[in-house]
Amino acid sequence: MSDIIPYYKPLGMTPLQAIEKLKSERPELSPKAITYAGRLDPMAEGLLLLLTGDAIARKQELLDLPKTYEAKILLGFESDTFDILGLAKLIHEPGKHKNPQELITAVESLGGTHKFFYPLYSSKTVNGKPLWLLAKENKIERANLPTREMTVLSAENITTTSEPWPKVYTQITSSISLVDGDFRQEQILQQWAEINKNVIDPEVRILSVQLKVTSGTYIRTIANELGKLLGTGALLLHLKRTSIGNFEITQ
Repeated sequence: MSDIIPYYKPLGMTPLQAIEKLKSERPELSPKAITYAGRLDPMAEGLLLLLTGDAIARKQELLDLPKTYEAKILLGFESDTFDILGLAKLIHEPGKHKNPQELITAVESLGGTHKFFYPLYSSKTVNGKPLWLLAKENKIERANLPTREMTVLSAENITTTSEPWPKVYTQITSSISLVDGDFRQEQILQQWAEINKNVIDPEVRILSVQLKVTSGTYIRTIANELGKLLGTGALLLHLKRTSIGNFEITQ
């Protein structure tokens, strides 16, 4: 039995919940110490490397591997988490976005290495506390967020589609309902319900892209930066991690 366990983390789960689920599925692992290499947010699904035994000592090595994601980015909206599990607002009427080629060009311009802010709601620690906790306690402002270099190694299969807003709204609320734990879900769903009343255009624009990035690159941040670049706002609608180094989702 390998000490590195490629595991498919479902949408809505935290990595710690995924570890508990694995232990319930495989009782022989229950007494073992298990950790993970590379966090996946609740609104992301896909490949998670779970480590036990000797593999725990390789955690940093595995953390440093490049990662590949399939991302869907919703244009016209922003949130304080840069994804749908955040307090969102309508920035730009969804039907008024730029043409597909302009969107593709904007994504390609985010390739390479850039210095970006960490998401306000993330596990990055400042003075011994994670940002999400400082944000929850109103002890940090966006202007004081730390930055880091994030690198997009490639952006492929870039496509744009128009989707009926009621369908997308249902997807958003259904995805949030899968989350267990204290993530401000009630407040967030109330905010989305208010937004739903104010969306006039029957369709919204969604950009899909396959991104290969270096370790520590937040796809939520890339989505937010894309929205700033376009002037329309953007947030991460859905994310699936398909590979970590040579580990593939098919494993």
